[in-house]
Amino acid sequence: MSFSFRPAVRENVSLLIGLAGASGSGKTYTAMRLASGISGDKRFAVIDTENGRASHYADQFKFDVLELREPFTPETYADAIKAADDAGYPAIVVDSASHEYSGSGGILDMQEAEFERMGSRDTAKMASWVKPKSAHKRMMQRLLQTKTHLILCFRAEAKLEMVNTDR
Repeated sequence: MSFSFRPAVRENVSLLIGLAGASGSGKTYTAMRLASGISGDKRFAVIDTENGRASHYADQFKFDVLELREPFTPETYADAIKAADDAGYPAIVVDSASHEYSGSGGILDMQEAEFERMGSRDTAKMASWVKPKSAHKRMMQRLLQTKTHLILCFRAEAKLEMVNTDR
């Protein structure tokens, strides 16, 4: 098999950025600073799943907000991102993307509902992940097809270290 290399050419490829941190670590502010720099004078879009918390920064950044409510299904996220992309925003911030997995109606809830639908048998445990994982994959494809710059915030759990003080 032969491979053919060509000179690299800088093209208009959109950024896909993920910011992860514990609650209060500055993910939203950092995402908005990035989006503001990318957008220049234009307004950017914020998809807010945090009950309007993104609007705390309305006096510091120029953005339009969509307050996304539960159920936080992959389809809901994909549809909201597509709507912002279709509207022509130069950048989209999703705060927080974590709900797609662990929020109400997210992947974990979808799997649990599917497991119950299949009779809650141990033999159905693995099979109950098929539909939720397929929905997540479709959402990921939507993200990869987004023409605009996309910044996703993820809530990370703080790491705990167990220390034995009995010495």
